[in-house]
Amino acid sequence: MVEVTYIDFVKDKAQIYIPSDVFEYKRKAYIHESEVRAIITKYPKMGIKNGVPITSKPIAGEEIPKEGFFIELDLTNLIDEVVVSPYADTWFVDVVKELVGQYKLPVVDSELKADPIYARM
Repeated sequence: MVEVTYIDFVKDKAQIYIPSDVFEYKRKAYIHESEVRAIITKYPKMGIKNGVPITSKPIAGEEIPKEGFFIELDLTNLIDEVVVSPYADTWFVDVVKELVGQYKLPVVDSELKADPIYARM
């Protein structure tokens, strides 16, 4: 598990040593998400040449199978709630509720759906 690092891609530099490192970064505008990602890789660390990662190859004999890995997870330990876009149609909200219902996770409207306080006065 790795915590996502939120950066300004214009001013800051991401530390990329293996191809999957790109998944550890996200635009600073999403910092409120406090996202954590699970990344499985079999690539050794590599260097940077002229600002670009040097191509690396998986460790011999430890390649990830094309069909991937099955990892059993308890989503209720990873997800507090599912927030639906304020622009989502009702049918989409219903589909999301149906899908996550088996995990007993709350589905909530985005706070962006509500009018700002100054607009309610």
